[in-house]
Amino acid sequence: MTQPDDTPADFPRVSIVLGARDAGASLERCLQSLLDVDGIERAQIVVAVCPAPESDVLARCDSVEFVVAERPCHLAALRALALARASGDWIYLTEPFCTFDPDLMDQLIEATSGEGDVIGGSVRMGAGVGRAAWASAFMEYAQFFDPLSSAFTEEITSNNVLYRREVLEPIERWQADGYWKYYAHLEFKKAGRRFAVQRARAVTHHPPYRFGEFMIRTFHHSRTFGAMRSRGIAPGRRGLWILRCALIAPLLSFRLLSRGWSKRAYRPRLVAALPIVFCYYASWAVGEAWGTAFGAGVSAEKVY
Repeated sequence: MTQPDDTPADFPRVSIVLGARDAGASLERCLQSLLDVDGIERAQIVVAVCPAPESDVLARCDSVEFVVAERPCHLAALRALALARASGDWIYLTEPFCTFDPDLMDQLIEATSGEGDVIGGSVRMGAGVGRAAWASAFMEYAQFFDPLSSAFTEEITSNNVLYRREVLEPIERWQADGYWKYYAHLEFKKAGRRFAVQRARAVTHHPPYRFGEFMIRTFHHSRTFGAMRSRGIAPGRRGLWILRCALIAPLLSFRLLSRGWSKRAYRPRLVAALPIVFCYYASWAVGEAWGTAFGAGVSAEKVY
């Protein structure tokens, strides 16, 4: 997509980037929502996919730049492929399970006029979501549900985050292991980058997961995380980390309940989902311990 001729030369061009693996109908819904955003022609949309979308999707989304992975790969690697194609001064990272408000572009452009280098937003839930899917959303996004304080920058959600391009450069560095938000944000904070939150910029999350599916996904995700975090760590310290994993499920469940209780509108859902969330955290604990002890194996390729 080219920048329109009537766009000012100093316009802070935005690249919208996402990776999608076996996303199917979720990806179609996401892209249609993006293309319906007011002024979306001012942005570049880059989507890295595996496998290639159906031809009718390509036809309906002809303004989207698709990058097809040559072989199956994990989500972080797909994001890296998409980032390599992004040409904007600002890069907006999202995921295929989201839909967007019509004023998304206005919100993004407004954010670029601030002082932040990494600018997060909030998350709301879509309609018709089952209890297991609600539990997955609490585990991943509860701290980003409304009301979200504009001062909350301890964490930034991975499905609604805008980056100043220079923060990510050189972009080619993500191609080695892919773009993993947790490690990237630690690096950015150490480098003194400014984190901010644009409270009004929300995405609507549509989690597709069933209980067993998300349990497996969580295991592979945490195994990959554990393996990456423990690289180069001495065996004694590695052993302590493995033992500490036994505390993950109760501690994180308690932390979630403490954080989520302040969001009154979500309390009934949170209480109903908490037993399932505990199971998800238990799966995470097992995966992290396994990855710390034995490495990632092929788990990274199974992380959506």
